[in-house]
Amino acid sequence: MTLLTFHPGRLGDLRPPVAGLPPHLSDTHWLLNNAIEHDVVTIDPAYADDQPTFGVKFEDGWRHEGELWIVYAAVPPMVTTDVQTDYPDDFDDLDEHAQQTFPSSLPAPSDRAACLEWLVAEFNTLHARTLDLAAKLIATAG
Repeated sequence: MTLLTFHPGRLGDLRPPVAGLPPHLSDTHWLLNNAIEHDVVTIDPAYADDQPTFGVKFEDGWRHEGELWIVYAAVPPMVTTDVQTDYPDDFDDLDEHAQQTFPSSLPAPSDRAACLEWLVAEFNTLHARTLDLAAKLIATAG
């Protein structure tokens, strides 16, 4: 089941970033929620009455590692997944500066289309895994 659908033809409907975003909202978090608000990314209508919320947070400014989450109802629980860049085998051998400046393989919000396409795919994978887990829990409980 697909939870989110990306509509690349609607990218022009996005609004520019709001100045002075709170520090916990990354550019990627803002981009995703802006895309949902303006129907560039749409949510499965089955969730219209209790629309899930989505979050994105990166651990560092280099976008090497982060977390994505979905809250399906007005209260937790939330489901999460970790994401990380494709590290080279010798990453731990690099000095601190080289590690910090190593380019992330995760799409940057400046490339709106690539970033939204990646986010939608990641959230749909997380959603599918959540549904699978829920079905298995129900099957074992019954």
